[in-house]
Amino acid sequence: MTDSEPRSEREQTDESLRLEREHSDNALEQLAAIDATADDVINRARERADMLVARARAQTDRDALAQPSAALKKSRALEDRILEGERLAADHVLQDERAEHAALLSHERNETDKDLSEERARSDSALGKRDDFMGVVSHDLLNMLNAVVGVSALIEKEVLQHDHVERVLAHARAFNEPDLACVVSSAIWWTLRASKRGCWP
Repeated sequence: MTDSEPRSEREQTDESLRLEREHSDNALEQLAAIDATADDVINRARERADMLVARARAQTDRDALAQPSAALKKSRALEDRILEGERLAADHVLQDERAEHAALLSHERNETDKDLSEERARSDSALGKRDDFMGVVSHDLLNMLNAVVGVSALIEKEVLQHDHVERVLAHARAFNEPDLACVVSSAIWWTLRASKRGCWP
């Protein structure tokens, strides 16, 4: 197909879908980069928070001029475990949300592909039947009209030889008009053009 020929509806649909998915993929890549940056920021914030807590505890111990008691150590360890649990829970929630979003996108794409495939199968079946019908009709029409043209030529010849009525001659000439052949040729041309392109304009 040359650049001057218009693209079929299928090609236009494919190109539109490709561009839309490319745009979606670019958006997802940007979102993944944003997520990675956010994760890095969160990790650095947690590290700084842990460092500040450790400094504050060390300062408290120095101000108390004594080693932390067993009860205080136990309390601090419990706080650390609670904080770590909360962080893990938050990470799991975030990962679940991201996984759910990715699964939803994959499901939507699969459903789109399935619907498109089914619709194309129905369209191809309908177009195939129409192409077959038009091919049969144009072929049968050509045969029939060729017979009519041939008979009209014989009638005209017979009239000229036997000096029959002018009215019969007029009817024969009407059947032998070039427009009749043009109609048949046009039907065949459109059928061949559509079959070569794989679609109907």
